[in-house]
Amino acid sequence: MNSPDVLTPEDIEFIEKALGRIPRGIISVSSRAPDNTPTALKMKCVVDKTPFPTHFWLCSPLLIEKVNFLESQRLVKPLELLIEQSKPLAKAFLEDQKRYQQIRNNCLTDEDKAFLSGLGILDLFTQKRGIGGIEDFTKIRCLHMQIAHLISDDNVIGQWLQDKFNILNFSENLNEFRQRIKDDRLIETAFD
Repeated sequence: MNSPDVLTPEDIEFIEKALGRIPRGIISVSSRAPDNTPTALKMKCVVDKTPFPTHFWLCSPLLIEKVNFLESQRLVKPLELLIEQSKPLAKAFLEDQKRYQQIRNNCLTDEDKAFLSGLGILDLFTQKRGIGGIEDFTKIRCLHMQIAHLISDDNVIGQWLQDKFNILNFSENLNEFRQRIKDDRLIETAFD
């Protein structure tokens, strides 16, 4: 089995097929499924002369589809409300944002820093942008980023989603996942 960070030619082929295009800006694989395929990637901070604040990128087709389904159920706004109402959750999510920043900042090359500085956004990029480049650390840009961060490092919202919906069950296909969510009324009871 490959270590999570080794990027093989087979990984590139898998990622290209999953994304439908040749991948650009990959530093390494940050997480793998039980079958050893990449589930998340660690990305460069600047890709093709464009700032790229999404440091952990979900690339597992199964996980992407499961999260797509959860996003279609409009979970983002209730999760943001939960963050607003729970001081422990808000504190943990703020810590996740800061840690994400630090991990991303540690990957900035001197060339990246010079480029971002030339755009006048180095401080904005390094100090004010969190998960996926979001500025308000009580908001969620998308659930995909939370799951990618969870499986690459740690993330309280990603863990909440995992605890409620068992997204990371790789033996369950998308149809089975949807049916279980429906049969068990997991969306309706998620915030009880």
